[in-house]
Amino acid sequence: MEAAQILDRVVARFIGTKHERDIKKLQPVIAAINAREAETQALTDEGLKTRRVEHLQTNKGREKRWRAKKKQIPHFVRDDSEKRLCG
Repeated sequence: MEAAQILDRVVARFIGTKHERDIKKLQPVIAAINAREAETQALTDEGLKTRRVEHLQTNKGREKRWRAKKKQIPHFVRDDSEKRLCG
């Protein structure tokens, strides 16, 4: 083993790997999503439509800011990331 690999393993034991730290950071988000699952499943189709409209109205400013930022990203970077995310 090289010295770099040994150092990486020692550091990983103390602070965890990147993967472990990412999982730990996402756990509260996952718990919040899972907590709302039963509430969402209980909604009818009309209830879901109403919830979506409310969500769109409350986040309208956020969407405009996101679109403005998206326009600042060069198209070749944007196209590549959209292909990776959307397939």
